[in-house]
Amino acid sequence: MHTFRNILLLLLGWVNITNAQPIVTDSVVTEWYRRANTGDKWALRDIMSVIRRPDLADTARALLIKCTFFAPDEPQVSTADAETLMGFVYDNLDKIRFSGSLSAFYVTPLEKIPVRAELVTRITFRETSQSQLREMTQSCDQHFAQKANIDTLRNIIIDIAAFRTPEAWRYLRGLFEPSYMLPLSTDDRQEVCRAIGYAMPEYPSEENLRALLKAVSNGYIMPEYAGSVAVMLTNRLMPRGVTYAQLPKYYIRLLDSLGGISQVRAEVYSSLFTFNPSFFVDPVDYQARLLSRAEGSRMFNNVLFDLLATHHPRALFYLAAMTCRDHLHGGGLLNDGAERLEQITGIEWKLKQQQGNTSSPKMPKITPNFGKAMPRGGQHTTTNLNGTKPVDDSYNSTKNEPTATSATTCLGNLATPTHK
Repeated sequence: MHTFRNILLLLLGWVNITNAQPIVTDSVVTEWYRRANTGDKWALRDIMSVIRRPDLADTARALLIKCTFFAPDEPQVSTADAETLMGFVYDNLDKIRFSGSLSAFYVTPLEKIPVRAELVTRITFRETSQSQLREMTQSCDQHFAQKANIDTLRNIIIDIAAFRTPEAWRYLRGLFEPSYMLPLSTDDRQEVCRAIGYAMPEYPSEENLRALLKAVSNGYIMPEYAGSVAVMLTNRLMPRGVTYAQLPKYYIRLLDSLGGISQVRAEVYSSLFTFNPSFFVDPVDYQARLLSRAEGSRMFNNVLFDLLATHHPRALFYLAAMTCRDHLHGGGLLNDGAERLEQITGIEWKLKQQQGNTSSPKMPKITPNFGKAMPRGGQHTTTNLNGTKPVDDSYNSTKNEPTATSATTCLGNLATPTHK
């Protein structure tokens, strides 16, 4: 009798187990995304499976957009249902590759993915941009001489900063000179410096940081405000015990001891991820890997600046790839990425919307896996936003990576596919 009862209980337990639905939450999907970023195809499949869930569909699609790069004739993660996407993965399991630098799965080689775009190479494009910059700097000088309304000056400064070129920022750093600063009232001086500092994260160069620190030493800008800008430029907080009065000395010593602003930022990256430059053939591939992980974070502009500072043709390939990926989905970095490529190359992009993709689903903001911001005076931490330890991301991203030999090739391969 007891034996029969035990068998019955076991059978009932088996039925309950087989009928139970797995508990999947946002944190579980985020963990799958972390695994997908190491090249785990099954994690990619798992994320696709939860598209069926209304409460998780938007999160799943947003993550899939970030970690896939499928051609237009392949299922699009922004619109396809779970069955279609999972079937595509199963059918192409041996063909799916993972680009570590782009943090994305693909089947069709990236340089062969067609993008409906028109490239207009014009010398006048760059000349027009330089002409506009000259007009703005001349207008700015005139407004300084006439002691114009501070709001007008602020707007001109922001417009000049939007060029994001060495010439534009060479001029803006010059505004910290006494000939510009001293004729202004104390309040106007602070406002001008704040406008320049406000735009600096868009062009996070070492020259800009040093100019800002010099402005603090000269008393042109309050160190409390300059400190927040310095944190954004370096990714590094002031340690406990360092006062705002010591701000210039602290950051200058940091730059000199580590060898420059890129090295200061790299030290922070090394505490957040387990992959490091030694895993990559060229620095450009390491920076591209960082860029793919920095999307949506406060560090993105710093990583992008360091990527382009490598002056490697493949830097344009990576930026063009991310721009075109977002173009395929109708959003993301499209405007900013294309604008930066135009500024760098002098090639005007006229990207056309994909047929049947006139709009993209509303995607929630996905918090990247970057370190928590500590309150001022706290010690540096390697804890990530979700409370976990640094991601094991030691993927050799240079394996099977596409290469390019010139800036034109980098850009052209993505926009106008070639078939050999």
